[in-house]
Amino acid sequence: MSRSNKVGLFGCSNLYGYHHAFANAVLGADKLSCLNAYLDEHVYKSKPISQKVTHEGIDVENYSYPGCGNRYIYEMVKQNISHLDYCFIQFTGLTRIDIQGSIKEFPFQERGWVFSGGATGYWKQVEDARALFSSHYKEDINNIMTRNLQFVYDTISLIESNDVPYNWCFYYDTAKQSNSEHHQPVSIKTNSKFIQSDPHTYCYANGKGAEDGCHFMYDGYRDWLDYNKHQLNITL
Repeated sequence: MSRSNKVGLFGCSNLYGYHHAFANAVLGADKLSCLNAYLDEHVYKSKPISQKVTHEGIDVENYSYPGCGNRYIYEMVKQNISHLDYCFIQFTGLTRIDIQGSIKEFPFQERGWVFSGGATGYWKQVEDARALFSSHYKEDINNIMTRNLQFVYDTISLIESNDVPYNWCFYYDTAKQSNSEHHQPVSIKTNSKFIQSDPHTYCYANGKGAEDGCHFMYDGYRDWLDYNKHQLNITL
């Protein structure tokens, strides 16, 4: 298997900025340098946010964005799969809706897409966003979840058809009731590339979860990657 020189990360806010953690835990980049780069961009905001990091000739590009759903993840994989040697997919909540378009002064939009963030997302607080998403959420939530699951399976099929090494998981345990994503337990079809652990459960069990019950700390995610890196189908 050839070396994975071009790595793509795909997810929501729970992977946004964590390419620095990936470079440290998986690629062996310096721990303190990666942490400082993350803090400068996402905490202190002393430097512009960069969604790319390079370590020893391996480029890691992060296509994640806060609030996005699985449709957006699928579209980003579809647009970028042709130039990647390895994909790391961290799927998100099953009640999230992504729509092509824009909303003035709405924080959850990127690359011509607008993100609801879920059935109880921030869209409810913004008038223009309510006008865009409210009709979609009148549909039975189970239908919305079914479509989200189809985007998950379509993403996996797309990567498989392009013969690109990959791994995937959800950021949370879908087999348990999700208070952060607001749905009952769901059964997911998995395969050998599925990571047998999720970062949400790991981080909260180790005291590295955020107060909102949804997100987790950088060092918790970094530790989760380190704990699971033996499962990754990446060639270094």
